[in-house]
Amino acid sequence: MNVQYLISIWITFICFGIKAQTGCEISNKPFQDGELLTYNVSYDWGFITLNAGEVVFEVNEENKFDNRVYHLEGTGRTYENYDWMYKVRDKYDTWVDTTDLSTFLFYRTANEGGKKYANYYTFNREIDSIYTKSITEKETVYDTLAYENCLFDVLSLVYYCRTIDFTSLELNQKIPLTLILDGKRTEIYVRYLGTELQEIEDIGTFNTVKFSALLIEGAMFSGGEDMYIWLTDDKNRFPVRVQADILIGSVNAILKEYSSLKYPLTSIINE
Repeated sequence: MNVQYLISIWITFICFGIKAQTGCEISNKPFQDGELLTYNVSYDWGFITLNAGEVVFEVNEENKFDNRVYHLEGTGRTYENYDWMYKVRDKYDTWVDTTDLSTFLFYRTANEGGKKYANYYTFNREIDSIYTKSITEKETVYDTLAYENCLFDVLSLVYYCRTIDFTSLELNQKIPLTLILDGKRTEIYVRYLGTELQEIEDIGTFNTVKFSALLIEGAMFSGGEDMYIWLTDDKNRFPVRVQADILIGSVNAILKEYSSLKYPLTSIINE
């Protein structure tokens, strides 16, 4: 299970209209200190479903970099009974300004199938530069990217996108967005597909907003618009389900637990 791409699912799940609609202004933050979201991750091959692991997202408010910041954390791991096949331990951390969610520091460490990776990004807005460090077992690569507005790391982009008002989108509207992924500036897009009911086992039925997203071609994905995301249709705007086609079968991330939401969960209609 490549959790880099499972986390990248969240990159796209609510990232719509960043440049085209908002200019990166923030009018509302639909999360707060202490919010915790947990997802079960499974692989489906026809009649076979393998419950492989979980992904957890957490928000904590801290004092750092002489600022009040949000420490955003994303953790992906396989369950122990799956480790023998392909062990995953991935960790994402980013520290962002509480006012505009601009990044100060991002890092990712990963252990996937015995192979270790790491990415470090330091954002220096005073000189319009982003310093990157990408580490693999073979080499360490340093680079400098130009800083620009609305260019995010994977976690800050996730939480920034939750601030966007999607009610003005038209059906099938396709909107581009930009992020840093694996030390490179990457362009992707999402497409708004309207509203839909989603039944989440052991939690309830939700009113949701549905999107599809362009996947990046790689070890798991053939590339194309083969990812679907369902968000709560309320002020919290967090995903309850994500589904993506992979080279063989599909991968699903489904809401397991949530706590410390900022707003009432009005999208749930049947518990």
